[in-house]
Amino acid sequence: MCDLSEFRKNWLSILMIVTSSWSSINIRHLEKATVSTGKEGLLSEGNAAYNWSRCVDELEFQLSKHGSLKKLYFYHQHLTVVFRNTMFGPEGRPQHCCAWLGVASSFPECVSPIVPEEVTKIGRDAVLYVESLIESIMGGLEGLTNILDSEGGFGALESQLLPEQASFHMNYASRVSIPSAKSPRGPVQLSLPGDESYPENNNSIKMLEAAMQRLTNLCSVLNDMEPICVLNHVFVLREYMRECILGNFRRRLLASLKTDNDLNRPTIMEAHLRRHVSIIHLAEQHVSMDLTQGIREILLTEAFCGPVSFLQSLEKPMDLNAGAAIEVVCSWLDRMIKEHTSALLNCIGTALRANRDLLESIAGSMHCGDRIERDVLLKQILDIDTVVGFCVQAGQALAFDCLLAEAAGSVLEEGAPLIKSLLSVVVKNIPHEVPEKKEIRRLRRVANNVGLVSDHDSELVRSIMEEIGGANSGSWSLLPYLFATFMTSNIWNTTAFNIATIFIA
Repeated sequence: MCDLSEFRKNWLSILMIVTSSWSSINIRHLEKATVSTGKEGLLSEGNAAYNWSRCVDELEFQLSKHGSLKKLYFYHQHLTVVFRNTMFGPEGRPQHCCAWLGVASSFPECVSPIVPEEVTKIGRDAVLYVESLIESIMGGLEGLTNILDSEGGFGALESQLLPEQASFHMNYASRVSIPSAKSPRGPVQLSLPGDESYPENNNSIKMLEAAMQRLTNLCSVLNDMEPICVLNHVFVLREYMRECILGNFRRRLLASLKTDNDLNRPTIMEAHLRRHVSIIHLAEQHVSMDLTQGIREILLTEAFCGPVSFLQSLEKPMDLNAGAAIEVVCSWLDRMIKEHTSALLNCIGTALRANRDLLESIAGSMHCGDRIERDVLLKQILDIDTVVGFCVQAGQALAFDCLLAEAAGSVLEEGAPLIKSLLSVVVKNIPHEVPEKKEIRRLRRVANNVGLVSDHDSELVRSIMEEIGGANSGSWSLLPYLFATFMTSNIWNTTAFNIATIFIA
């Protein structure tokens, strides 16, 4: 609206001049001189404009009196419903939350001076209105984050071969001429790099782009919003957003630790964490706060302070996994490695016993130099490819257990250096007795678990063999000859060896 009071002042000044007895301009002459072709003259038009300006000012006064945003208080419940239905709909925009929340600051103006009880009631309603809208906004923010952090979101981009893996499979497919290798799906049912650019995958990519755009826009708007003041309450949307993002990260972290029956595998947990952290880093680029520091604090708190109540299973009261996550996870890793290695050693021992006669004959032919007989015997070994796979898995399990023992030793040295020093001295002076006493065997295992025994793998295998009862079997003396037969396996034709990680795939 424009202010027309100056126009009225000027028009009254003109009328006073032309109607004055001292003026040389007669008002009737002015009216007749400005009339043309039957239209109204200047005087009539000026008077009409004067009356119209008074109507405009009266309308503006009425709008300011009865049409302000404070009257929306009486519709605040309907506003909440409309907000929830439109904010995150197809036509919703993050910028709308500023206007919807800003309305609440004018609600207390509706208080009647003659009804004191309205101060408390309207103030409480205004605060609840803001809290309800903030809850909806943060729920939408968490929903957008979880859409991206799902198997249909960024997870779909991860479930494809790495470029080097794809090149290996494509080269191998070209050599063996597999017709299905030209499909955009790899031989191992994983997408090849660039699979998301195929026309049939456009919808999923558009969905990801839309979710990313909404997430970044919403974070940017919430970061730039001014604090909302309602009576003596102040709502800072940036802090609500920070708590929402970090709280959701903590919940996703605890959820990824456990499956339906047991703890999740470390590789899966790491992939989930990396994916969620990448989404937080995407949002962090549009806010003026350090979310990475909050992630670091959550990881340290959940790992070392505990207790992690989410890991407790009420269905098994005797096996409650309470305490710090680092303690629970490490105990679980140690148990899983030993169980897995024990099963693999049992399979290898079964293979040794099944091929014992052949291996003894192979050993004899090697010592006597009969190459023809040795080649014939080597071809008779059963399931050689399967046994090679068992041995590779056992080696990987032993290597991982060695890394775990070294990490435990580093933590022990930092937290209790005197205990580690005492253990290292005691281990060097433990006598080698056959059979070993129970106390000595237990002490040696404790030292091996923190990486103080020089031959960690042998000590671990020996302890496992004692538990499964196969340490006294004579078949294990034929293990070197079994390893020698591995060179005749066809598995080496399709095996890649990574010298950087000492990994066979």
